[in-house]
Amino acid sequence: MGIIVKLGTSGQVLKFTKSLLFGLQYINNLFYAYVLVKLDELKYNGQLIYLKKRLNDLFDNSLRRIYIVNTVTVNQTWIFRYTENNPVYLYRYGEESPIYIKRYTEEFSTSDFTIYIPADLVYNQAFFNSVVNRYRLTDKNFTIITYIP
Repeated sequence: MGIIVKLGTSGQVLKFTKSLLFGLQYINNLFYAYVLVKLDELKYNGQLIYLKKRLNDLFDNSLRRIYIVNTVTVNQTWIFRYTENNPVYLYRYGEESPIYIKRYTEEFSTSDFTIYIPADLVYNQAFFNSVVNRYRLTDKNFTIITYIP
């Protein structure tokens, strides 16, 4: 024996059908909102120009005063033994400047790029750092400097 459901007028059938579909429509709306957010996030990657746009969109949307500058790094690399006081420079005779090969632990610059933020901008430091860490490349370090506009 099957289940018999007795429904009244067509208006009641429509209400019953809408109530069954409400949960599916709610989940579909949540999924669509999630897709829109993810599509917006996918527009940004580790490139600094997109990171600058993303930071200005989130933290300084009206004046857009946040900017990023690549830190000038000297790509010097050194090779030498612990017993030697001076490193050995490796280069060809025809080269203008030698290439220095450094040890992994030596750092010439602590950051790969610098983010300049106006001093009068009010923002959440932890959230700002989390956004930068999300969109920067993993091996890139950054420094935040405030300035007076």
